[in-house]
Amino acid sequence: MSQNNNFRDKKMHPDDKKNMVIFFVACVALFFLYDTFIYQPKMESIKVAQEQAELAAASPNATVNGEAAPLSLSRDEALAGGSRVSIQSDTLRGSLNLTGGRIDDLSFENYKTEPNGDEDVTLLSPKGAPQAYYGEFGWLS
Repeated sequence: MSQNNNFRDKKMHPDDKKNMVIFFVACVALFFLYDTFIYQPKMESIKVAQEQAELAAASPNATVNGEAAPLSLSRDEALAGGSRVSIQSDTLRGSLNLTGGRIDDLSFENYKTEPNGDEDVTLLSPKGAPQAYYGEFGWLS
C-alpha cells in the first residue's frame, strides 16, 4: 500500500516535461513535412494520371503504343494479338496473356450458352473484344 501512495505523490520531473513537449512538437512537424512533401505530391500525380486516362478513354482516336487502337475486335482477333500460354483442364479452357500477366480468356468446357447449343459459356474475354472482362494483376501505373 505504501508503494501506491508514493507513486501518487511523485510528480513529473521538469526535464521529463520538456522532453515530452519536444517529442510532441517533433511528431507534429514530421506529420506536416510528410503531408507536404510526400503525400500531397503523390495524390496530385494520381489525380493527373486519372484525368489523362479519362481523356484518353473519351477520345475517339486513342492510341496504343503509337498506333491507332481499333474500336472493337472480334474475340479471335483479340486473342491473336499477343503471346499466350494455354490452360486446359477437365472443366476449364483458356489462355493467359503473357504481356502484363493478364488472365483474359477462360471458358467452361461442360456448360453451353443454350441447352442444345455448341458455344461454351465464356467467363473472361480479352481487352478489345466485345463484352471484354478480364483480371489484371500487378502495379498501377
